[in-house]
Amino acid sequence: MNWEQTRQKLIEYGVVELPEEWELCINLRGANLRGADLSEANLSGANGVLDPAAWLADNLDRDDAGYIVYKRIGAGRTFREPPAGWTIAPGEYLTEVVNPDRGTDCGCGVNVGTRLWCAYNYTDATLWRCLIEWRDLPGVVVPFNTDGKIRAGRVRLLEIVEPHNE
Repeated sequence: MNWEQTRQKLIEYGVVELPEEWELCINLRGANLRGADLSEANLSGANGVLDPAAWLADNLDRDDAGYIVYKRIGAGRTFREPPAGWTIAPGEYLTEVVNPDRGTDCGCGVNVGTRLWCAYNYTDATLWRCLIEWRDLPGVVVPFNTDGKIRAGRVRLLEIVEPHNE
């Protein structure tokens, strides 16, 4: 059922008179979209939907090479073990297939976050300063309900910020 059919049904049942303009004033600010299937939703004109480019610009430092992010790494100290193919050393790239669904808060990909997010999560793991290069930006997913965590297809390890005794 499309918007116009829904509006007509609500009017028919006497629920409320809904002006046609309401289709363009849907505000999703604060809506919990976790698990929502938005694959066929028409969000044209909706406001309050997190703009990923604005979020990146507002929450991450950047330099000439890309966005600076942080990652916790440590066997048995994070939600998942690092993949066997990753080499954990400065200058190395971590790569992973990215779940593109912005409605999924935590999905596959190289999960990274803001420094603040890392200050409160997986604190027993080593904290790395990382870089998402500009060329890798199309592979970045900023979840609708992010609390400071995002995911990417490729991230370069720069340096250890907080060593942790393994």
